[in-house]
Amino acid sequence: MKTIRNIYIHIRIVFIISSILLTSCKEQSVESGSISGIITDAVSGEPIRSVSVSVTPGGFTTVTGNDGRYEFQVDANNYTLQFEKNGYVTNSKEITVIAGKNSNGDCKLTMVMPFSVNTLSVSKITPTSAQIEGSVTDSYPPVTERGFCYSTSSFPTINNLHVSTGSGSGGYSATLSDLAGSTTYYVRAYAINEIGIVYGDEIQFETPSTAIVSIDDYVALSDGIAFWFSPSTDTHIYYSWLYSPDELLENDNDIIQDLVAKGYMSVDKNDYWTWNTTYFENLKELTTYTLCMIAFDNQNKQGELVKKEFYTKTSNFQPVVEITVNSITTNGIYFDCTMNAYCTSYHVCLLENLEEDMMNNNYSDIWWIRNMGPDFKNDFTGTSNLTGVYYPFSYHGKYNVLITFGFNKDANSGVIGKYFFQR
Repeated sequence: MKTIRNIYIHIRIVFIISSILLTSCKEQSVESGSISGIITDAVSGEPIRSVSVSVTPGGFTTVTGNDGRYEFQVDANNYTLQFEKNGYVTNSKEITVIAGKNSNGDCKLTMVMPFSVNTLSVSKITPTSAQIEGSVTDSYPPVTERGFCYSTSSFPTINNLHVSTGSGSGGYSATLSDLAGSTTYYVRAYAINEIGIVYGDEIQFETPSTAIVSIDDYVALSDGIAFWFSPSTDTHIYYSWLYSPDELLENDNDIIQDLVAKGYMSVDKNDYWTWNTTYFENLKELTTYTLCMIAFDNQNKQGELVKKEFYTKTSNFQPVVEITVNSITTNGIYFDCTMNAYCTSYHVCLLENLEEDMMNNNYSDIWWIRNMGPDFKNDFTGTSNLTGVYYPFSYHGKYNVLITFGFNKDANSGVIGKYFFQR
């Protein structure tokens, strides 16, 4: 009987343990669930093998098989799935696992489309600016920013100076501004998408000198042209020439070389007349001339070539003021001023006590009154005919000349006249 009782007790113990284990297993199955899915190509729909799939929280990781499938056994909870594979854009998915159920973890991955960036050209280079052209090919993920980076050192990046021109693929351009003259720059196109940044090849260019000459004003004379110009502060020398139609060269570089070869220049900034005015005489009537000027700085770097066209008229249609001398005394001269129909104003000055050799050359070198043009007001200035004008003498020299300048403000032109006399 004792043996039978012991057997019964053992059977009872086994039954209790089995019941406990069975209950535990049932409770565990009720609190857990699963995630399974298939990873496919977003374009072709084909399954993708060897995709790394990770689960957070939990830190579980697996890879897809040849059929693109994967599976996790996890507790009921909210999870983030992340899918990664070289050559594809990383993707993620939020998923909720319900106890005792399977959650669908299907996902599509998009293959990365590599793109290239090209730095195409640099043009319209001035001392302070340059225009850059670039292009970027189609990509996925799409380009979110594109532009140009530049520096005075080689291989610039977006950590250097850069300008953005928008997003997307295709050609694009930008103007770099606030550059320094006589400086070497390096520029590269760039483009950015969520994968990273790609740079184009480097282009090197040099900004020209800030030695520049600007033409401010001019007067077209009956047989020549006088003009005013302003040099920039770092201009050291300049060259100028007035080209007739048959002399003008087509290529700007050829013009620059020809200007230097002709050697018309000035370096004296203290001499107002030398530095700020110049003239060309003995021109043909009814002819278009082109004035060309180029400046250089102290480093002998050239600035921008300046070109301006002038058209000469026939002397029959030029403004003229005539002088009729009435009398000459020991203290002065009396004369009349008569304007022609093309003259809107005139200017008269007296040069006294001149040398005989200046009289003999007919004063062909007296052009400064032309350069003064309509702003000459040191002596007589008139806008209508005058009679009995008196001009006192300051010196008692032998040779003297009255110089007139008839001007037409609409045509910006004038004619020089001279009256020589002795006393």
